[in-house]
Amino acid sequence: MANFQNQIESLTDLTVGTNPTTGDITEYLKSGVVEVVNRIIQLRPQEINKFSTTTEDTGAGVAQSGRVFHVMREHDSTTVLRSCTRIDPTERYEATDVNSLHFRSKFNPGYYQLNGKIFVVPEGTSTGDNRGQVSQVYYDQSVAFGTAADGILNFPYEYEYLVVLYAGMRSLQNKIGSMHKTVETALDKISDSLYNALDNRDLGAKRFKQVKTALDNAGKLFDGDYPSSSSDTSSFLMMEDPEMVKTSLEAIQVELVHADTAIKEVTSLADLPLKEAQGYMAEIASRIARYNELKAEYDGAFALMAPKQQQQAQGARR
Repeated sequence: MANFQNQIESLTDLTVGTNPTTGDITEYLKSGVVEVVNRIIQLRPQEINKFSTTTEDTGAGVAQSGRVFHVMREHDSTTVLRSCTRIDPTERYEATDVNSLHFRSKFNPGYYQLNGKIFVVPEGTSTGDNRGQVSQVYYDQSVAFGTAADGILNFPYEYEYLVVLYAGMRSLQNKIGSMHKTVETALDKISDSLYNALDNRDLGAKRFKQVKTALDNAGKLFDGDYPSSSSDTSSFLMMEDPEMVKTSLEAIQVELVHADTAIKEVTSLADLPLKEAQGYMAEIASRIARYNELKAEYDGAFALMAPKQQQQAQGARR
């Protein structure tokens, strides 16, 4: 079966490498396990046992990993288990005092939480079949990008796709975020190409110098007494000298070609980075659309888990 990296790549059309990295994928999967477990337990408390694991307390306490499902204590036998009720940690000493109203015996044991651990009272022992049995929610943090399907510990396969959806959304966010600078770079190229270029720009006339010079020359050649008052095109037309008119018009055409060439050069300089920026922005839009699709599927799955009354309330708000 495909591992989680393969599933995420297929789901998002991303190639895991730089954005996101395999390390990123692993962290997203770990976060996804925590979020999915917590959301399901909130919506379906009766399913807490699906995400729980049991650890023995032999006196040193059990490290707390998540919400407590239940705590039991053996009563001189592995087959006789007494349910422990929670007590305030400030009463932990009184719970061991036979003269106290808060005393807990093997028949009515208790448990308390302190300093990130869970302890049973009477204290669990490693001998005599009097161990504590602490069942609590377990978030598998060994899951990684290369973990195979159905590889999340203490986690039902039926909900595994939600963790993949979560990691897929986070991966798309990573990719979209990384493309922000790419678009900025492409837009900077456009600016650099066009105004490379303030050197080539006439700030007064607001036209590029090469274009302005060529157009000015064309105008002078036609009726601007250039190269002299009797040798511009207008003068030759008045003299009815077709050969000189033709020659003068050819000179004007040369200047217009210069202007056209300069305009095309500026356009071509901006065209490539512009297309590049447009391509990046189109990709971002596509990634965002896919993210929204995955999020709708992800949120929709939890909406279906909600009690009917809650579903109806959500529907009314829409």
